[in-house]
Amino acid sequence: MSQSPLRTPRQRQRRRALHSAAAGRTAVILYICLRDPGHGANEATTILRGYALARDWEVTEVVFCEAPTPTPLNERAQWAHVRHAITEHHVQGVVALAGQLILVEPAVHVWIAEHGAFLCEVSADVQQPGSDLAT
Repeated sequence: MSQSPLRTPRQRQRRRALHSAAAGRTAVILYICLRDPGHGANEATTILRGYALARDWEVTEVVFCEAPTPTPLNERAQWAHVRHAITEHHVQGVVALAGQLILVEPAVHVWIAEHGAFLCEVSADVQQPGSDLAT
């Protein structure tokens, strides 16, 4: 599919979002803390992407956060980008490994709910699609 030069990148993004919404797909951002000593970026991305795809969620972006895990969300540089994506209705959810959103203030939960979005923390032990269930 060629991109029309008559549409701006924002218009193309909006059309993709409308198509996903019409198809009933939920757009999410994968939020990964790079300073998590338990999981590397590739492993975390694989776990979260598998979790999202198993639920037929559309992964629109992967955000890598360099702040230490104990840093409150509102103090993390990349969280502003996530907030913008939620505010602009580019995504409906944020998916992260359990423990990486450790200091989510009550005000963040309220803000997320007011915007019709969600936070989802995934256990690193979650069964991945296509893996052997017999083990």
